Amino acid sequence: MAQPDKQNAAKRPPLEVRGPVVVVDDDEEFRMKFTRMLEGMGLSVIQQDSGSHCVRFLQNQPWNWYPSIVFTDIVMDGMGGYQLMRRIQELYPRRSIPIIVVSKLDAGVDVGEAEVAGAAAYITKPVDEQRVYETVDKVLAADRKGMLVFTSDYGRRSLRARMKGKSE
Repeated sequence: MAQPDKQNAAKRPPLEVRGPVVVVDDDEEFRMKFTRMLEGMGLSVIQQDSGSHCVRFLQNQPWNWYPSIVFTDIVMDGMGGYQLMRRIQELYPRRSIPIIVVSKLDAGVDVGEAEVAGAAAYITKPVDEQRVYETVDKVLAADRKGMLVFTSDYGRRSLRARMKGKSE
């Protein structure tokens, strides 16, 4: 994981979220470092070590509670990231929960599969703090407007371009 960019961190405004974010990754070392990075951006973080633990956690929350963002790895023991994304959509059928995939997998087909599964963004490991900040900021802004746009390390595709089958 890249070192924290303290110079840029001091310049950027805090991220505006309505509640905590959830980080789901079975790699404890990465999960802890990524959590510290997000907390340094002003986010409150809830950690889960597996997709099934995340689902159980979400099921046990009050009916009106939901995370601002879910960050998930794809490859995890038990329930993987794609299955987790489907379960989140089932748990919140009337609410769009932004999901950001954070994975070592970087093949273009994986990015496309993440988008089809419902991810709002895809970031490859090792993560860059500035890239994470910019991605979260874009996803939150789009979510506030009700217009989530898929972004990845491989470029951005707007909803209109996806509907036409073309990329920008």
